[in-house]
Amino acid sequence: MPADEPITIKGGSVTIEYNEGDFEAEPDGKYCCKKKTIRRIEITGGGVSLNEKVDGNDCVIKVYYS
Repeated sequence: MPADEPITIKGGSVTIEYNEGDFEAEPDGKYCCKKKTIRRIEITGGGVSLNEKVDGNDCVIKVYYS
């Protein structure tokens, strides 16, 4: 089975790109895709270069912006 498209977060005006059909809205305003887990994290730009495989069951990614 081919890999799904990644969720992409871009700086500047903060743009989030994802396959909308994979996620369901929850009552608290969050979106969830219970059938998927995070398998890899890739961060590039701003002096950072990270590309790591992860165990998605306990992975938390926080993006701070202003």
